[in-house]
Amino acid sequence: MSTRTGQITVQQPLLLDYEWNPRQRLVIQAETPQHYSFTVLTVILQDVNDNTPRFQLPHYTAHIWEAQADGSHIIQVVAEDPDQGLNGQVTYALDPSGLMKDLFRIDPQTGTITTAAILDREIWSQTR
Repeated sequence: MSTRTGQITVQQPLLLDYEWNPRQRLVIQAETPQHYSFTVLTVILQDVNDNTPRFQLPHYTAHIWEAQADGSHIIQVVAEDPDQGLNGQVTYALDPSGLMKDLFRIDPQTGTITTAAILDREIWSQTR
């Protein structure tokens, strides 16, 4: 803080992290040669999208029967992002370049994976 103007600046911005501490409380003193007073300044941080979403499990395995109908439930994957609000909303998608991309769907909001075709090993093993 500048003792002349009272302007407050951040000396170490990397130490300000919404997820670690969303509020900072500063006690400020003003003084003259004979008197002084105090006030409190509460700084409320705004969240930025600085965290990566993480899946709850490092690896998911699902078993399904051959010839399951189109739209059959396979598994639900879950990821979380500690950022707040829109910055913490996770959406899901399958890798568009994957070899089996036409066989499965994923709900972008829930992470639920379903079949997108009737799974027949004799047909699909030849198209890989």
